[in-house]
Amino acid sequence: MSDDLLSFYEKELAFLRQSGAEFARAYPKVASRLRISEEVVEDPHVSRLLEGVAYLNARIQKKIADDFPELTDALLDNLYPHYLRPLPSLAVVQFVPENDLDTTVPVKKGTLLETDAIKGRPCSFQTVFDMTIQPIKIPFARYRGKPFATPGANEFKGAESVIHLRLELSGEDMVVGDMALENLRFFLKGQARYTYPLYQAVLHEARGVVIASGDGEYRKLAAHTIKPLGFEESEGIVPYPPGSFPGYRLLTEFMAFPEKFLFFELTGLKNALERVKGNVIDIYIYTDRADADLERHVDESMLALNCCPIVNLFPCRAEPISLEYTQDSYKVIPDARFPHHYEVYAIEKVTGVSGSGLKVEYKPFYGLSHADIESDSERYWTARRQEVFGGEPGNEPGSCTELSLVDLAFDVAEAEDETLSIETLCFNGNMPEKLPFGGGQPYLKCNALGVPLARINTLTRITNTCRPPQGNGARWRLVSQLSLNHLSLTGESGTSYFREILALYDVVESSATKAMIKSVLSLKTSSITAPVTYKGKTTVCRGTEIEVTFDESMLSGHSVYLFASVLERFFAMYCSINSFTRMVARLKGKAEVLKKWPPRAGEIELI
Repeated sequence: MSDDLLSFYEKELAFLRQSGAEFARAYPKVASRLRISEEVVEDPHVSRLLEGVAYLNARIQKKIADDFPELTDALLDNLYPHYLRPLPSLAVVQFVPENDLDTTVPVKKGTLLETDAIKGRPCSFQTVFDMTIQPIKIPFARYRGKPFATPGANEFKGAESVIHLRLELSGEDMVVGDMALENLRFFLKGQARYTYPLYQAVLHEARGVVIASGDGEYRKLAAHTIKPLGFEESEGIVPYPPGSFPGYRLLTEFMAFPEKFLFFELTGLKNALERVKGNVIDIYIYTDRADADLERHVDESMLALNCCPIVNLFPCRAEPISLEYTQDSYKVIPDARFPHHYEVYAIEKVTGVSGSGLKVEYKPFYGLSHADIESDSERYWTARRQEVFGGEPGNEPGSCTELSLVDLAFDVAEAEDETLSIETLCFNGNMPEKLPFGGGQPYLKCNALGVPLARINTLTRITNTCRPPQGNGARWRLVSQLSLNHLSLTGESGTSYFREILALYDVVESSATKAMIKSVLSLKTSSITAPVTYKGKTTVCRGTEIEVTFDESMLSGHSVYLFASVLERFFAMYCSINSFTRMVARLKGKAEVLKKWPPRAGEIELI
């Protein structure tokens, strides 16, 4: 139950008692039996009546205060679905195969994992990326500054440091060349003060890569074979409708869970590895800059293979709903036996089943499925999320979803002899927050793979569910979003407007994320003309150069480079058709540029 309703109830009850006492004084003969004063209502029956009326009036007052948000909510849910939906719990896990695994195993995005039962039911998660489990270990990793005598060092004479990774197949009789490895994916784990600089060293400062085998031979790879992960639309944490702008999702996910982006992938390995006869290879990443802290602290514990982000989201068929003439809305209950274990994230499909077995699929009223708009018999469904408080203490924040059937005029449709079958995406509410962490916990299992796994390690603490404001708060978020359009960023007030955009997507609202937003000191834009190349063809195009200056001192525990990389992708998605963006990142008090990205339009890099 919302705290707002309690406030309205108390005000209404106080008003009824006060006005009732005034009425009794003004008309003592008529109202003497009420026995009401401002301090006490002597008749318990009258007291109950006043409390009931106060409750009904409070609901009306809350509805008026929310300004009838059905339309606002529907518009937000279609254009910016992340605004009204909670962001479920997140983590990064590592799939550890048994030592006898001798092949690679693909793991598709959306593969389900389960924890041990907590208060009667397990929590379910699904993988965020497509990935491949590889029978490979990292027995050794170091970061070295000059001088170093490593294979291929003469190929990169200007390098100031080298990152040395040794990879070993699980079986001694296995051969690297027989594995047909295309890519190797790494996750950087550990303390943020070391993982973020290491991320910058690999993704920004790398000059090239050398892969060496035990026979003394080595192969050289270009720096662009190192790819970041987490930025593509297919790598999103939560599903988005096709018409929604993916750049906002990118900001939300970075603010809520930056660990999702601490992955990098070494690509184009097939030719480099096909001649390797042993079960060990050494990878050397040569970089432009030396870092004394990384020399002291980087080791094999900071890198992990076979890792993937997971999100507490899973498909669920809700309890069937029998339509009744006395109701105009119905609560969607995923599991009546464990109501506190489930919350609805999104309704995927609504099907009506008549007594004769006839099935009819209902379309969302605010969707794009109104082809037969002249038919008065068409019925649609509409849903609304409401804030509630529940759980065992009774005061845990949560949400419930109510569904209504309406016609084209948005009038409540007549109930028929029908049962609704509802397919939903659900999450476990606040339950994942209560899972133990550390010492091998939480225990996770995956029954969908069909291959031997020694265990699934949880590498990061499971995050709390992030809940956006509802009702009146959601309305103002819509006003802010529609006001802050792309034209605002090109004017004199572009910096302050852009900070407001970042604040809209700060779902965590922690001191660290607020400091991150304040670290954007200035944003300048200028029109440029540059040659761009796409699919081998070069032309001249007009675009926008965006120069962003950061205050690095305000980003303690975060990476300026990673933050700037997220903003660079966001700006590229923000640009108009037949144009491009080129971002330049600078640091306060430093003359040199942190990085100047190549031109980009959307997700396409134009070089």
